[in-house]
Amino acid sequence: MSYPPPHGSWPPPGYGPPSYYSQPPAHEYFEEPGPLDNRNLIVLLAVGLPLLLLSACGALFFVLTDDGRPQTRGGETVQTQVVEDSPPDVQLNLNPPADGPTQQP
Repeated sequence: MSYPPPHGSWPPPGYGPPSYYSQPPAHEYFEEPGPLDNRNLIVLLAVGLPLLLLSACGALFFVLTDDGRPQTRGGETVQTQVVEDSPPDVQLNLNPPADGPTQQP
């Protein structure tokens, strides 16, 4: 016993072989490009280049006119003192490691 065929179109929409529709011409989708407008580029260059040159000249001025940092704030000389009375707590082991793992007691 079989069921009667369904009413309406068969197979239902979305099932079955794909239906191929013709593509409309491309000129309906895309607009023709207008003439190029360079105002944005001109404004960017007119503002950006002078700022770049001004900042570069300012940096060069400060580098060339810098006297450097004085050695001390008060003008007196400070000598570094090396204290060797107390040896460091950690000693460096300069021997190469053994081939195998070692156990320490």
